[in-house]
Amino acid sequence: MDSVPVPLNVLVGPGARPVSELAAEGAARLSAGSSIAEAAYGLAARAARELLTRGTTSAMEGGLDYATLNALLLAGPAR
Repeated sequence: MDSVPVPLNVLVGPGARPVSELAAEGAARLSAGSSIAEAAYGLAARAARELLTRGTTSAMEGGLDYATLNALLLAGPAR
């Protein structure tokens, strides 16, 4: 089948093709599903392992500070 007569929704995660390719092939909506939470849990596991085994904290770099988190939560959903 070359096409479908309804909007195509695609669940994306690690290894997914780029958004531009999916859109060009007709994807109307993309969803990350649980992939973002799984990535966050992976980061938490790596950070804990690093802290316990090496005594260092470099895996924790790049996090959002409380002021940024609060601003995002107060702003509500992106539109």
